[in-house]
Amino acid sequence: PAQELVQHTLQIPRKKGPRGTDFRSGCAMIISRAVMEKIGGLAECFFPAYFEDGDFCHRASRAGFPLMYAPKPVVYHKVGATVRAAKLENSLEYSKNRLRVIYVRRNYTGARKLIALGYLAVTNPGRFLSEVATGQPRHGWAVLSGATSGFLTRDTVAKWASRADGQRGSNTTCSPNSST
Repeated sequence: PAQELVQHTLQIPRKKGPRGTDFRSGCAMIISRAVMEKIGGLAECFFPAYFEDGDFCHRASRAGFPLMYAPKPVVYHKVGATVRAAKLENSLEYSKNRLRVIYVRRNYTGARKLIALGYLAVTNPGRFLSEVATGQPRHGWAVLSGATSGFLTRDTVAKWASRADGQRGSNTTCSPNSST
């Protein structure tokens, strides 16, 4: 469940048939109409990329929908190919770190939220220093400024209180003043 905070690794389940899972990558999802009608689409606050799929999966689970892994379909997805080709690594690093904090603020509660935010508050300055020490200050600055922006952003999560039906405020706009 805390995999949202770190990079994903490839772990192919040993079980042969479909099975439940906590997360589905947004590059290959089949979503039923019932899910879309109940929880809405992907949240716009995760633009330009990253964490919108984790957020969607979290909301679907909270609303009582199962997340399934189907082993037979095959999808080829070259992660980061567009960004690397456009030489946008620092912009993407900024976005990933900003959106990682927003994801935690939006979806976690209680002690889990405090621990995750504490982890991010400690590790991102450390990553900044590591990048500077290895001669990549722009990359380090993207990490630190992105995370800082995620902590300081007010319009995405300020009043997101859990509701009995598993939904939170407006699911797609991330505005604290919207409701579904």
